[in-house]
Amino acid sequence: MDTALNIRSNLAARRDSIMSSIENNKLYYSQYDWSQGGAEWSHYWGGLGSMWKATLLPRIRRFLPARRILEIGAGCGRVSSKLQPLASERLWLTDIIPHCVNSCRGLFRYDPKVITLLTDGQSLDGIDDDSVDLVVSFYSLVDSDTVTLRAYLVELQR
Repeated sequence: MDTALNIRSNLAARRDSIMSSIENNKLYYSQYDWSQGGAEWSHYWGGLGSMWKATLLPRIRRFLPARRILEIGAGCGRVSSKLQPLASERLWLTDIIPHCVNSCRGLFRYDPKVITLLTDGQSLDGIDDDSVDLVVSFYSLVDSDTVTLRAYLVELQR
């Protein structure tokens, strides 16, 4: 079997069996070993820099720079660190895991344009209507069910 197909199949099986809801994500990631700050998810690319240049930046480049960026599921702030200089006015970071929110608050404590919010995983409370120019999510929404995705789409329309 093709290696990439095998990896995708394994990830899909893992996602379907472990992370089919917000509650399961909270349970799993509240107990997760965050000692690497999520860096372990970038090693397939050779690190965060390569992942950013090869995967994320090409997809969002045409929208950059942006005045106000929202990252859904910021984790410990790895991707956020790349978004920070590209948001001229505001960078909102949201996550459902208190440890991740606290990590981001520590990482960006000296930058007043960065606001980190603990959310319920479906709403964007704390973010004003019509105040976001670009929404980014990497990793987190792949684990979401359709109810969660629909809820976010409704929130992003306001």
